[in-house]
Amino acid sequence: METEKHSITALVAALVRAYHHNEGAGAIFDDPHAHQLLQGEEREFIESKWLESMGDRGRQLVAQHSNRTDAVRAALRELPFPAVMLARARFTEDLLFD
Repeated sequence: METEKHSITALVAALVRAYHHNEGAGAIFDDPHAHQLLQGEEREFIESKWLESMGDRGRQLVAQHSNRTDAVRAALRELPFPAVMLARARFTEDLLFD
């Protein structure tokens, strides 16, 4: 890993946590500071790559929504790994603060 760059995994986790925080009700894990960990171009890059990696479904989501943010929000609801990331974070926090 390069010392001058952020880990893509860490940036994706921050993005998932930021979107989850913005969803509000029923939050598994609340991180009100996650959005501050992403620079604008990092967020745009990850969101675009995420939707591209979904192939046809990603293109459908982009077509169905008025902006990329809403398309990514819909993608997060469909994909299993964001829930896994959030559950791991919640489990870790619960262990640390119990």
